[in-house]
Amino acid sequence: MATIVERKGRFLVRVRRDGFKPVCKTFTMRKDATAWGRRVEADMEAGRWVEDRAPAPVIPTLAQAVRLYREGPAKKLKGSATYSYWFDELETSAIAAKRVPDITPFDLSAWRDAQEQSGLKPGTVVRKLGLLSGLLTWCQKERGWIASNPMRSVSKPRVNDARDRTFTADELAHLQAAAKSGKAPWLADALVVLVRSAMRRGELWGLKVCDIDFKCSTAHLRDTKNGSARDVPLDPVAREALQRLADATKTVGRADASAVVVDIKPGAAAGDERIIPVGDPAAISLAFRRTVARARRDYLKGCKVRGIDADAGFLVNVKLHDARHTAVSRLAETGALSMVELMAVSGHKSPRMTLRYSHLSASALAAKLAQVAA
Repeated sequence: MATIVERKGRFLVRVRRDGFKPVCKTFTMRKDATAWGRRVEADMEAGRWVEDRAPAPVIPTLAQAVRLYREGPAKKLKGSATYSYWFDELETSAIAAKRVPDITPFDLSAWRDAQEQSGLKPGTVVRKLGLLSGLLTWCQKERGWIASNPMRSVSKPRVNDARDRTFTADELAHLQAAAKSGKAPWLADALVVLVRSAMRRGELWGLKVCDIDFKCSTAHLRDTKNGSARDVPLDPVAREALQRLADATKTVGRADASAVVVDIKPGAAAGDERIIPVGDPAAISLAFRRTVARARRDYLKGCKVRGIDADAGFLVNVKLHDARHTAVSRLAETGALSMVELMAVSGHKSPRMTLRYSHLSASALAAKLAQVAA
């Protein structure tokens, strides 16, 4: 039976019939695709169909498909810079030399097992499987090289990487002091904004001076993780921190040893400068890790001078994204915002994700229970 699928203004027709290999061909007009499908079906039914009558499509290897995919659709993916390394790995993997239709679920399962055995966390393995699955779906729907995606038959590792780490007030104070005395002094105000606004790292990095309405205390995020722009409300402390960062963009000749500096381009519109003076969001995390190490050393040194025992968990196992956890948890603990309002601040599309981030402390809940009991 012939089926016709429209893809980007072109029509892919596939003919499947018992006793014959599936054949497909692409046309620019639907009527041509319909006529060809009927003709092939009639030839098959009459016994006139010859396999080499239609030129066999060139089926690439997985490595060749990866190169085509990363030059086109992959450029539109979020985190394409990170995926570049994964694509390089796929092009040299054990299954790279296999033709796309010859890749089986067994091959993909073996590749998955190799990823797990290399020491990668389950969450990373799942994301890499998702990237490969997207590639194979593209091979199926956009190119017609395979009839179905073999990844559908491959089980994925169980992921349990939810974090409940938040910053304490003392940890934030040490981070602020270490940042102000380091080579990236802008990080101190950046941390204030992250901890009080629940922005993501990439959202803050993409923020420009013209996106901030200081009178209305809002920041407009054009590009977010879920693809929807949103306005973030700012409390007075976060607004003042953004004001200091905005004022710093007027300084010419800024230097930051941790990243590429983004200077004001000649002829650029006023306010078109980025709030964070680095050329890549990964530089913010790099500056943060350096600041954490310096703050931890300062803390241990201070404990030694005062003759007190240091907290073994102080600034240990922390990530920049924990600032977002801290922000959502702090707002949730106040009880001042409804779930809808909390979601508007965090940018989550579902309450389930907001609940995952809002780690209410037992002591705060105990205090509320005491009020109820009274």
